[in-house]
Amino acid sequence: MLAFRKFASRSDACRSALCSALRSALCSALCFILFLCIAYAGTAQSPGIGFPIGFPVGTHGAAASKDGDSAAAERIFGPQWKEMARRAGIIFIGTVTANSQPRNASDSFGPVSSAIEISFSVERGVTGVESGQSLTIHEWAGAERRVMRRGQHLLLLLYPPSRLGFTSPVGGALGEVLLDASGKNVAEGKAIASLYTSAAPPGVSFLPSQALTAPALVQVNQLERAIRAARASTEK
Repeated sequence: MLAFRKFASRSDACRSALCSALRSALCSALCFILFLCIAYAGTAQSPGIGFPIGFPVGTHGAAASKDGDSAAAERIFGPQWKEMARRAGIIFIGTVTANSQPRNASDSFGPVSSAIEISFSVERGVTGVESGQSLTIHEWAGAERRVMRRGQHLLLLLYPPSRLGFTSPVGGALGEVLLDASGKNVAEGKAIASLYTSAAPPGVSFLPSQALTAPALVQVNQLERAIRAARASTEK
């Protein structure tokens, strides 16, 4: 009888140890599943950007996002995109509200040349203009190679205005990026091509790089972040 009691006591101890081990294993498994869920959620918030399991979400995710923004900017503006961002005096995301016919501009010495006026509603100002502001720019009519239509959404990088108040996109056509109807993504190549006139000489194209390469979906937020980062690195 005493031996039976000792055996039963040992069995109870074994069962207790086994239950404890099982609870520990189950807790570890649940923690691992929770980690995977957090990792997946971090990846889903940045489309096209992932990170290997084992790296902190905050640190590696931010670095991957920065690299993705730079890659998107280079695809749209070309390898000189940082220089473009730094040279621009006015950068904003906005909507065309008016586009006037060419008129004569003048200074203190008399008529200068034909000019056009283009007005925008600034949705997000990056530099040189405030968000929510109404902005009107002046360009030489001879430099006009596109037809901006009322209601179009654009990301514009403009040179600082000249003494006469004239400006133009940095890098020519590269400095103006047509967005889709939502204003959140860069328009596809075919949509961009419809912006430009067919008055170019034979064999000469006025189309910007995004029209020629027809890149995959690029969010305007990516370009904005890349531009801000490039300008901030210059100011430091």
